[in-house]
Amino acid sequence: MGMPITTYNVLGALVDGGKYEIQIARDVLDSFSVFAFIIHDPDADKHSAFGWRNRDFDKTINTNFDYLDHLTGGSLLFFALVDPPEKWLSHADSRPYYKHLLDRENAITSNDRSITAFSLAKSLKIPYEELPCLVVTPRFSEKQVVWVRTCADQVRNQLSWLGYRAEQSRRIGAVESFFNDVRNEINLCEGSGLTVLESSLAEALTDVMSFIIEADRTWSNSCSRDRVQNTLAQLNETLRNLKGSKALNNEELENLCAKIVSFEAHLNSQANLNLNDFIDIDKTLLEVESQLILTTAHMVTDLFKQSNRGMIDYTAPIICLAKIFEREMNLSVIHWIRESLGITLPDYFNKFQPEIEAIYRKTGRHIDFNILREGTQDEWLPPGLGVSWHVYQQLAKNRDGIRNWVPENIEKDFLRDWHTIQVTRNRAAHTEFMNEQNSTNVKDALNRLSQNRVFHIFSCMKSRAMSSTFR
Repeated sequence: MGMPITTYNVLGALVDGGKYEIQIARDVLDSFSVFAFIIHDPDADKHSAFGWRNRDFDKTINTNFDYLDHLTGGSLLFFALVDPPEKWLSHADSRPYYKHLLDRENAITSNDRSITAFSLAKSLKIPYEELPCLVVTPRFSEKQVVWVRTCADQVRNQLSWLGYRAEQSRRIGAVESFFNDVRNEINLCEGSGLTVLESSLAEALTDVMSFIIEADRTWSNSCSRDRVQNTLAQLNETLRNLKGSKALNNEELENLCAKIVSFEAHLNSQANLNLNDFIDIDKTLLEVESQLILTTAHMVTDLFKQSNRGMIDYTAPIICLAKIFEREMNLSVIHWIRESLGITLPDYFNKFQPEIEAIYRKTGRHIDFNILREGTQDEWLPPGLGVSWHVYQQLAKNRDGIRNWVPENIEKDFLRDWHTIQVTRNRAAHTEFMNEQNSTNVKDALNRLSQNRVFHIFSCMKSRAMSSTFR
């Protein structure tokens, strides 16, 4: 059976409600043995960089929702970011979960559906580029969930198997065994993973829904408001602890900051913000996740300016803005360096290449451009932003072909702006309080890079690296 994601009532009851509300929610959901959440960007077709898995996915889910509801049987409950179809509503109103959980008058709606999908992905630690995906669990209280990629061509087969698996046994058994079965049987779009959350799945989903509800002043309530405040307090405390850690995990910090910014972006009720007033850049030149990070960082910095609060820490938007530059640069300039060190392109674009040593040795230390990301089979771990800066500076000084891409007349400005972003980002990653001026410094550097057509150069380099070589 299916249900549109208008589920704050049930998730909130499971997390924050009193004994009466919790018992109702548990009674309603007790008839289901498996739950699945379809997380996708309903506006993905607007992003030209999206691949084949995203084409027509939103249309497929909305058009076939009633059929998928019937196909999946009575032991699986799947949720999707869709408007409740009238055909489904005409017969679903007799179901217990519809009566208790679906609030048609106060349905959860988002001002930006892409940001909602981005927030859900960040909250569940799923890489945004893996969307659309199915998140599967036998119960809301689990901290561990399994996810698999999906697409318009395979979602019916995947949900059908989950419905069969749910009907097959009302007792799922060992969670790990169930998760392995899911990955083995419905990994039809070549991508899956296991995620361990800090809290339960219900709490993670409720956090996102709370921010969306709080943004809609027509029916925000004290429960959602309290949860938003508590969630932000917990996230910022985690951020402070990470910044004070001697063994700082940069990727953990970046993911946390992206999560904070994606959550806070929902609270900005200003419509039609002009991105060019913030950073004048053609978003189509950027990776899709970079586009969303840029949009959310803009909304959050604008929200901070509207705020009557005193001292505001700009750490999260600064880390996110720096990540945009780093991501685009890693997929372009750094791949030019990788190829010059022997990496085969396009076969190993953004991938680790086995049995190849790609080490730069002219900076006083050895810099490895072919490191396998821990815990993966073929993911490449790029060098840090500052390390890459030193290598690039050396290459530019020696005229080792870099001017084929970056014109000599902007090279000095390019290195200066790169250095500004890197230094400010490093300060933000540690214990210093970051103010609005620090954020403005990064924003101004990105604007200068855009004016010098650096992101256009990056985009051309990415295209060449993915399709042929830099030669």
